Amino acid sequence: MRLDESQPYAEIHGGGHVRYEQNGRMFLPSGREVGAPDDGLDDVAAEAPTGASSYQAMHWKTLKALVESYGGTWENKEAAIRFLEGNA
Repeated sequence: MRLDESQPYAEIHGGGHVRYEQNGRMFLPSGREVGAPDDGLDDVAAEAPTGASSYQAMHWKTLKALVESYGGTWENKEAAIRFLEGNA
């Protein structure tokens, strides 16, 4: 699915690669949905910063996308940081 710019959407500012949110779905700057086939998510995960301080500054939606890109299940921001520090 791609971002439908003719419909209302939100811009996400802050760390990470998720740029837009629309109808509860997150999208990359290219307009492709996070988790969609061939969305370059491997590149997003490869560029994810390491270290607690880098993750601490990220928006929770960005952390959620990263956790899910590694096959994890979203719980909360603190659990996401612990998960990412062990998997990124």
